[in-house]
Amino acid sequence: MIIYAENGYMLAQLMSADRDRLSGRNLDDVPLEEFKTAYLGYTSYFGSFTLNAAGKTVTHHVEGSLAAGWVGGDQLRYFEFVDGDMVLKTPPIRVAEGSKVVNTLIWSRA
Repeated sequence: MIIYAENGYMLAQLMSADRDRLSGRNLDDVPLEEFKTAYLGYTSYFGSFTLNAAGKTVTHHVEGSLAAGWVGGDQLRYFEFVDGDMVLKTPPIRVAEGSKVVNTLIWSRA
C-alpha cells in the first residue's frame, strides 16, 4: 500500500506475499532467525514528498522507517502510469554481488 496525501505526505507499506507468521505469540520464544526473515519480508516508511512532474520523479523525504538507515534521507523514485497503474522504479542499486538492479513496483488503485 502506498498513499500520497494532498498535504504533501506519503506512506508506504510493503510485504512479501509469502511472508510466514511467527511461530509464537510470545516474542521471547521466537527464534532470532524468524525475526530476521520477518524483517526482510516487510518494510514501511513515511514522510513528505516532492513531485517533479516534468522529470517524472518523486522524492520521498523519509521521516520514519522500519529501515533505520533511511530515516532523515531521501528515496528517489521514477514514475509512470501504465494502464491506470502507477509504476515506481528505483535508481540502479548496487547489490552484494556488485551488480546493479532496478526495483520496480506496480501500484493499482484500491
